[in-house]
Amino acid sequence: MTLYSVFAAIYGEHKKSGALIESARRAMLLTWPLLTLAAGILIYLLITNHFEVKFVYEVTSKSMPTYLKSDCMVGRASRLAALLVLANVCLCIAGHLAEEERNVIPCPRSPTVKIRGRGPTCEG
Repeated sequence: MTLYSVFAAIYGEHKKSGALIESARRAMLLTWPLLTLAAGILIYLLITNHFEVKFVYEVTSKSMPTYLKSDCMVGRASRLAALLVLANVCLCIAGHLAEEERNVIPCPRSPTVKIRGRGPTCEG
């Protein structure tokens, strides 16, 4: 999904295809909840001692306190943690860019709507 998002964005920008760029943006937005879900599942498995999972078996024990078990996700599964941080950064950037695009919205009574403060105002 992430690779599709990257290549679709690059190709969409090269071909000036708005639909492909929007598809890449939506794929990027879908990556965040999937990574969050994966990290949450891993932390759950670590905390609840699911030793049938090889990773949990290798990094934890029943005698470890809970805070150390959840910390194993950052230390040993650092790729997942790094991807989650990058996905959060991308989500923030995408949200900021989407907000900038909404600053000028078509208005039925006049050419543009400029958003100021809490609500939009139409200017003619």
